[in-house]
Amino acid sequence: METIELLNALTQANGVSGEEDHVLAVASELVKDLGETSISTLKSLICKVKVADPSKPHIMLNAHIDEIGMLVRGIDKNGFAKIARVGGIDRRMIMSSPVIAHTEEGEFYGVVGSTPPHLIKGEKKNPTLDEVYVDFGFDSKEECEKHIPIGTILTFEGEMVELKNGLAASKAMDDRCCCASLIQACRLLKDMDTDCSITLMLSSMEEVGGQGAQTATYGIDPTHAIVMDVTFGSAPDMSKEKFAPIGGGPTLSGNGAQDSIMAKQLMATAKKHNLPFSLEPSGGNGVSGTDAAGVVNRRAGVRTVVMGLPLRNMHTPVEVLSVADLDNSAKLIAEFVAEYIR
Repeated sequence: METIELLNALTQANGVSGEEDHVLAVASELVKDLGETSISTLKSLICKVKVADPSKPHIMLNAHIDEIGMLVRGIDKNGFAKIARVGGIDRRMIMSSPVIAHTEEGEFYGVVGSTPPHLIKGEKKNPTLDEVYVDFGFDSKEECEKHIPIGTILTFEGEMVELKNGLAASKAMDDRCCCASLIQACRLLKDMDTDCSITLMLSSMEEVGGQGAQTATYGIDPTHAIVMDVTFGSAPDMSKEKFAPIGGGPTLSGNGAQDSIMAKQLMATAKKHNLPFSLEPSGGNGVSGTDAAGVVNRRAGVRTVVMGLPLRNMHTPVEVLSVADLDNSAKLIAEFVAEYIR
């Protein structure tokens, strides 16, 4: 399957943190030919791509499969739904956004209401989520509750579209793009000469604390891990000096809690095979903000490195990336594993 097809299948599946069942079903079908697949207690997908002798190294390739979203926290007397966030929603882009309610009855389309600018007097800050409402077209609280009960999960509507110069935009690129890249890396590794166990883990609940990766990693018990997640891509209001370019390959860093030897080996692999990458020095513990924070300290410790995928418009329904970056990341990971994890 071409990367763009894989990306479309993953991004268009719904799977808000803690409610990943639909996207897990899609992903399970996509990786069923890669190896034995299972779903963990906390809904992370685990695929045993290669199983070597227990004395050999065991590398885990990880990206998170959940997406940001909302849930219905209340319904007013006129049938308008009040919402709460699931994950880090940018409230600046909430207004007028089309959303989908996922219920046992089926999907219901709605829109986040917006006060016309003609009626706004003076300066007004962006409303908080407590202040906005979703209009599904119902006329009363009773009618809305009948079809969309409190606790119903909502996702943003964001069809994937292909832009010029190999770019694509969609909802849920964070972090389904990295899931797609790792699946392609595993496809390459299936046909390569390797001397290690390889496990693909697409983790749940990253956007709400990383519980999926923490618990699944404990059960997998790898010796090494590559955690792949999106990072901030340069844009007109974000300088190329501080942020990675879209189309310039993945980002690599060996700072903080990350394994500096693995990072250097990844860089050496990229140079050897003429694969593009950018350096992204990270301060602090070097893994915060990704599932790596919950991977590196499992059991006796896991040698862990983070690979970033540059993304514009993070946490919106129009996240933009370069499809070539996904393919180059997959090639880099596959060549690195084949050469160094022995």
